[in-house]
Amino acid sequence: MNQEVNNNLANTEIKSGNKKKKILATIIGILAVIAISVYALKIIEEQKEEAAQKYIISISQKLLDGTAIKTNSADKKDYGKLVPLVSIANEDVDKIVSLNKSAEKELNGNMFKNNMNTNELIGSTSAIEKSRKEIGSINNSLAKYETGINENKTNIDKKLAEYKGINTEAEKNLISDYNNLRKKNYDKDMKELNTVKALVASMDKYLAFLQSREGQYVISGGMINFYNQNDVDECNKLVGNITELSKQLKNK
Repeated sequence: MNQEVNNNLANTEIKSGNKKKKILATIIGILAVIAISVYALKIIEEQKEEAAQKYIISISQKLLDGTAIKTNSADKKDYGKLVPLVSIANEDVDKIVSLNKSAEKELNGNMFKNNMNTNELIGSTSAIEKSRKEIGSINNSLAKYETGINENKTNIDKKLAEYKGINTEAEKNLISDYNNLRKKNYDKDMKELNTVKALVASMDKYLAFLQSREGQYVISGGMINFYNQNDVDECNKLVGNITELSKQLKNK
């Protein structure tokens, strides 16, 4: 009888041990699945962060190169946790593109499209006065553009300073690279703007000179013919300045 009880106890212990092993194996299996899932999610997030990095650098570089840009929507499924940073970069680039288009539209068709010696520009006192008024309008457009560029820079600087990211080395490097490209873009825009402003000032100086020499020259065959050699030399100097500044803009 005792032997039978002992055998039953032994069988019970074996069954209990097998059950524990099965439970443990199940738990290990579940943990393995979780670990694989976490690893897979990590890989996916890293891929999204890499996509965000490539995208931000790409649109910033295109802006610097002056090539066509089309910003993408800042979607979490594409850029993961870096969506807020992508949104900032999109706002930055879209604003600069908009400012550039507006400035080009306002400046296109102005007097610089025409020959500086045409009757429309300098054929009479009233024509010169009209041309100088146009220059005033151009200066207003340039001032508006400069204000827009500086306001955008201040806005993006503030947003980046307040940005709370994921604080990884990759993100820190991305922000550093992005800011370097932003600085290059800003410096390029300011340099071109200053060249245009210098060109406009030179044009106005040229027109002011012609106003001061009213009656001392005639226009024939697209050429200005002065009665005084000193006036010829001064006019050539002024036109030379305009030509040089125009070349600088064309070579940018």
